Amino acid sequence: MSAVDLGGVDSPFRLLHRDARLVVIRKPPGWAVHRSDQARSGPFVLPALRDALGTAVFPVHRLDRPTAGALVLALDTDAQRALSAAFAERRVAKTYQAVVRGWPVAQVVDRPLRPLGGGDLQAAETAVHVLAVSEQPWPVGRFPSARFARLRCEPATGRWHQIRRHLAGIGHPIIGDVRHGDRHHNHLVEARLDLHRLGLWACELVLPHPDDGRPLRVTCPADRGLHRLLAGLGLGV
Repeated sequence: MSAVDLGGVDSPFRLLHRDARLVVIRKPPGWAVHRSDQARSGPFVLPALRDALGTAVFPVHRLDRPTAGALVLALDTDAQRALSAAFAERRVAKTYQAVVRGWPVAQVVDRPLRPLGGGDLQAAETAVHVLAVSEQPWPVGRFPSARFARLRCEPATGRWHQIRRHLAGIGHPIIGDVRHGDRHHNHLVEARLDLHRLGLWACELVLPHPDDGRPLRVTCPADRGLHRLLAGLGLGV
């Protein structure tokens, strides 16, 4: 099916795929998937999407509140169990794009991460590919100009804030990341583009369908805010 806006052009959700067992939407930034210890206040995807679709929906994975992009939800509990297991067993290929500070090189970041709340380090791996780079004549810190890059990131694991922490750890934090990022570049982009948001989105998922296990590929286009960010930094659209 072609992507449509649920409930009209002003809907926060873009419907990317729907069949009898599952839906995939483009989650907007600023929305939590559901209420949790980390997300005590809304807006929440589950009740809003249930009302938009007129049917129950069941979560199978999560995206951070500030992260936009492809989010899968099941339409029955059997599909929920099958899809949740696929994510837990790393049978889902996830691809993100990120806008970062500086000009990184293509690499695989293999760096264990500690889970939220503490505990033992857990193995974590993210493949990083460079899609575009730019330089803007905007002074920042002791530098006369600001460098930015657009990356494709493929996490092999699913740790808490994995891509955000891995990119910050190699010295190329994501623009707009107030927790792991660089405040100087964040403030610069906000002032220059009048835009404050996390430059990270889930752009593609390939997952086994709960009916027969055949791969389902869903792509997620950038939203209007991301288009503004990419165009404003000279990183394409």
